[in-house]
Amino acid sequence: MNREGPSGLIPDLTFPGVEFAAMATPWDLTGMLYRGNSGLGVREAAAQIAARSAGPPIMSRLPVVQAFHRFFLGQIASGISKTSVGIAISRARNFVAYVDRVGLPFDMQSVEKTFLHWADCLVHRHQVVKDLSPDSAYQFAASISKILDQVLERSSPLVTATRLKPKRLHRTAVGVKAEKQSLTETFEFGHFLADICGALTVDSIMNRGLPVQIDLRSGGVWLHWCGWHEKHFQRTFEIYEADKSLRIRYPLVNLRIEAELLMFIGQTGINCTQALRMRLSRFQYASHIDGYLVREYKPRRKGPVLFEIFKEYRPHFERYLKWRDELFPDSQMLFPFVRTGGGLESDRPTWRIKKKCPSLGLTFVSPRELRNTRVNWLLRRSSDPDLTAEMAQHTRETLLEVYDRPSQQRAGVEVLRFWSKHDPALSMTTPIAPGKCDGQPEPVKGIPISAPQPDCIRPSGCLWCSHHRDVDDFDYVWALVCFGLLKEYEMNRRHPSQGGQPTAAELSMGRIRAKLKWFAESNPARLAWVEEAHVRVEEGNYHPSWKRLIHQFNSR
Repeated sequence: MNREGPSGLIPDLTFPGVEFAAMATPWDLTGMLYRGNSGLGVREAAAQIAARSAGPPIMSRLPVVQAFHRFFLGQIASGISKTSVGIAISRARNFVAYVDRVGLPFDMQSVEKTFLHWADCLVHRHQVVKDLSPDSAYQFAASISKILDQVLERSSPLVTATRLKPKRLHRTAVGVKAEKQSLTETFEFGHFLADICGALTVDSIMNRGLPVQIDLRSGGVWLHWCGWHEKHFQRTFEIYEADKSLRIRYPLVNLRIEAELLMFIGQTGINCTQALRMRLSRFQYASHIDGYLVREYKPRRKGPVLFEIFKEYRPHFERYLKWRDELFPDSQMLFPFVRTGGGLESDRPTWRIKKKCPSLGLTFVSPRELRNTRVNWLLRRSSDPDLTAEMAQHTRETLLEVYDRPSQQRAGVEVLRFWSKHDPALSMTTPIAPGKCDGQPEPVKGIPISAPQPDCIRPSGCLWCSHHRDVDDFDYVWALVCFGLLKEYEMNRRHPSQGGQPTAAELSMGRIRAKLKWFAESNPARLAWVEEAHVRVEEGNYHPSWKRLIHQFNSR
């Protein structure tokens, strides 16, 4: 809706396409046209304009303010989160408030010079006044520079013309101890979330008295009074406790949903804003490596992949969906927080869990840290940046520049792996059977009497060595099938020992078959490896490690 100004109508500078909570003041850049208005609180500034007590608008500012407005509309249209846009608008208001306070011009011809003057003020604040850190000063200037670069159609960022410099990232490797501590804290936090979810059943929330007791596996107890305070009268508490509706019990419901949301983010790697906007679907699970691709069910065709989860998380997720359906049968949101005061469904929660963690001796792991830990865990486990980037829904460049944390432990493993492969002095650590080992033979417990003993000389002995490790790839499965073929030749050419005792070849063949059976039954991807390996062997396409020996047997 346009407003009347001294030189005509003021165009609409609001954001009608953005939803706001009932108690929130919608964004409006109109105040930037009035001297001193941007330095007021949002409500007071809006009230002044509505009451026509803000003074006359400065119409020479209108082209700049309109350009700011177009920039923010573009950010919203491109999918930038409402929180990020709100922060940028707040910084823009602070910039205009400084302009008003100092009395600088604010129009198309002078805005660049005014910005440089403001940047010098930021330098003075962090160098002399010391009420602003260098990084904060740069971030403030960079956010306004980003707008003005578009407004003024600059080829280089305006912030580079200032004395403000970005913070240099000194990415030091995380030590083994620190890395283990970080993972330990994350696991403890995950157990805490699981304890909350397990304790807050529909029955405990809606049918039991207060306080609701949440037992923690760490040994602590969280007594949740559902918003009740001891200063209230006892009779009032009896009435309060007797009310089993969501009007009273919603804090417990929101606590469970908050825990489920954090667990979901840690499992899927989806950011918090996306997760909050997700709607309930008829989920369809498709096996994929060690987990599931979760799609929206579409009749006669596959829906798009919504997210990917580990297989261990599926039972927990399905329990949550059943709990959620029982309490919110009419809601379409996957995480239907009970909002009070007119809050929006997509607004971030207040993180009650974060406030409780210090008193329980736990470290709160934010959604961003959960995603970061997941990415680095996947990278450490796979050692494949491309695969990890695909699973985390990032480009390889974003993964390595933003998420990857240098790790002494991972670097040490990679160095050891390199030299184990290329240094002849370490060739003894290369196993003589398919798989991996450390070159230190040690029999497993319960090894059969007639089984080959591990000695790093006979390949069959590796099958009963406690230091031997299977490898999760096709090449290992192919080599194992070929090794099994050699054992079959050996079984066919030798007679079983007397007394029904199985021979070493028979025991080895049984061990190999058990390994291949595990691969075939673990998931479809590994089953395809086993089937392909058998097809190759039937076609006479043998693994390079055993090709010569197999041909020798066939030529006898």
